[in-house]
Amino acid sequence: MVARKTGGQAARRIKLSDRRKAKATAKRLPYTGHAAVPAIITMQAIMKEVMHRRQTLYVLTGEETPVSAYIVKAAAKALEDHRILDASLKADRAPEQGGTNVAVAINTPDGLVVPAVSETNRKSVLELSREIQQLTDRAMKGGLTVPDSAGGAFAVMNLGEYDIELFSPAIRPPQRAILGFGRTSDRPVAIRKEVRVAAAATLSLAFDGRVVDVVRAAQFLQRVKDLLEDPSKLE
Repeated sequence: MVARKTGGQAARRIKLSDRRKAKATAKRLPYTGHAAVPAIITMQAIMKEVMHRRQTLYVLTGEETPVSAYIVKAAAKALEDHRILDASLKADRAPEQGGTNVAVAINTPDGLVVPAVSETNRKSVLELSREIQQLTDRAMKGGLTVPDSAGGAFAVMNLGEYDIELFSPAIRPPQRAILGFGRTSDRPVAIRKEVRVAAAATLSLAFDGRVVDVVRAAQFLQRVKDLLEDPSKLE
């Protein structure tokens, strides 16, 4: 902290934390407090190992685990090292430790709902698959509770079932970031300096520019990609 005189009075110059810088920036941006200031980045992830693990898990358990369960898990694990994306300007703080609640976008006859999965990072892919299915069943019947829709500052959205490969997901308050992904399909990819055909998906991260800068968002998305390409790290 540095003091300097201005008009006969001492003015204090304070080094702002990342969060305070975010709030200070927000005050200079339009619609502050009413809408996010979105930015979007994309990245391709090779899903070969995820698809192999899905098949192995099916043989062991007889249960099919959707790709979305792996992406939700990867996002939750990545948030452990990038808490700034699991933040809200209104709360003025991000969780520093403990569980991470990732919200999942679900399309219902009455519209889109985004319930949260509690302590997502502490659950296995199979547990997440079951819980997401339970949330989906309740959402389709209009049975979601208020706690179901609370506590998730980060969301995941899947449009793969509609054959969409790339899209720009919209941030829905109180979420401050959302990870969208399209269908996993065979496509030419570079593996060890060779072009091969492999299962891949495009990840699209939309985030509130008032809370996180693009470099940190890119680092987060790189971490998600790394976890999906080596899903043994998800356990």
